Formats: sequence, structure tokens, C-alpha cells
Amino acid sequence: MFIRRVKNYLMDVKHLRKDDVILAAYPKTGSTWVRFMLCNLISLNEWNGKIVDFETLNDTLISFGQGRLTQEWPYRSLPRVVVTHRHYHWPLFRDRKAVLLLRDPRDAMISRYHYEQNKRPEQNPFNGTLLEFMRHPRLGLVSYFRHYQSWKDHVRTVVKYEELKRDPERELQKILDVLEIHPDPAAVRESIQRSSIEKVRLIEDRIGHKRREQSHVEDFKFTRNGRAGQWKEVFTEEELKLYETCRRRYAFRLYGGE
Repeated sequence: MFIRRVKNYLMDVKHLRKDDVILAAYPKTGSTWVRFMLCNLISLNEWNGKIVDFETLNDTLISFGQGRLTQEWPYRSLPRVVVTHRHYHWPLFRDRKAVLLLRDPRDAMISRYHYEQNKRPEQNPFNGTLLEFMRHPRLGLVSYFRHYQSWKDHVRTVVKYEELKRDPERELQKILDVLEIHPDPAAVRESIQRSSIEKVRLIEDRIGHKRREQSHVEDFKFTRNGRAGQWKEVFTEEELKLYETCRRRYAFRLYGGE
């Protein structure tokens, strides 16, 4: 498994192109939602509007490190968008246009905690409390803030999940501006409507999500509620205190603070 991951990584390093646009996002900050919007734009322009399910999405807008950047990009609707959860790495991502997605770290922690908890036993699910998860060096708050710090000075624009929910057309346009494309406004609105959490949840219920079915327990749904501000109903005083301590340590001011 380790050798295969290294091989896939090196393969994608070799085939990352100068004109690729990087969609950088910490896990559970909205990258799947944005990918659905972009993939639905392709569908409306080039596939006669066929339904975009998770399998189609993952075969079209590929994540870096899977060893699949060898595939040609046959689409005219937009340049190739490469998704990554990795930190910014100068020799690898330099001189490429990039978009950074952000979500309130408190909501991102809750969403990823749910995701990690529901993995199958052989996938080593996280079995601790939310507070313990937030303290985890690889999964918790520290990893979120370090990811942000690595990318913040190397992107063309930042799109916040909460703003994307408030005004998806405006925020998607920011991404399209980085891609330097000007699709028909009606197609943009339709791609947003097709990518709503309600529509994607129906697609997952009806068609499934093979990759998640292989990695997670039977009743797990990748598409949850997608709410913003859910931390207000979930976090304890101790969890809030930990967040504030960590946020101040990394001088992170985008969600709370000075």
C-alpha cells in the first residue's frame, strides 16, 4: 500500500502541467461541492446535461496523488482543475494558479470527526472524543492551521464555505475568474442548482458512492447536512477554549478573534 501511494504520488508529480489550476482545500471544507459545480458545468456544455454522480465526479476532477494525472483533459469548458488536501509545496505547486477553500475550523473539525469515526474497522477509525480529535497532530486543529498558513500567500483567491452558501453564484464566479473562463450565466446558475446539497444527497441515496461504501460503515452518508455554524450547538467550553488557544498561536483571525 505504501509503495503504491509513493508510486502514484511520483506519477502525478511528473504529469502535473503548468496550466493546471489547483483547488486547495483542507478536508471537509467544501471541495466536493465546488467540484460538483464545475463538473456540472462540463456536463451542461459537453455531456448534454447528464447527471453527475460521485463516480463521474471522481473520474473527471481528479485529486492529486492518485496517479491519474496521466489522463488527457478533453474538455473545452474549463482548464484542468487538480484538487489537493496537501500543504503547499514550492517546487511542486509554484507558478500555478490556485484557489483556496476555507471553512470555519470548528465546523470542519465536526465534519471530519464524523467522517473519521465512521470508517470501517480495517480503515482504523478514530475512536476518541471530539476534544481528543481536535488535539490530534495529523487530523486536528494544528493540521488545519498549518494547511492554511502554507497556502495563504500562494493563491489567486480565497473562497469561504459560508460565503459560498450565502451567495454561491458570486463565489463560484471568483473561481471562474481564476480559471479565466466565461460560461453562460444560465449554465452557471443551473450548475449551482444541480450541485445543491439536497440534489447531491439524492444522487448519493439513489446511485451510491462506491469509494465511500468501500471505506466506511454501511449506513454512512458522505453528504451530511452541510450546515454552517453547527459548532455553536456542539462545542463544549473546553473545546471552545482549545480552539481559541490554537487560533491565537497561529494568528488565525478569519473566524473569530482580534
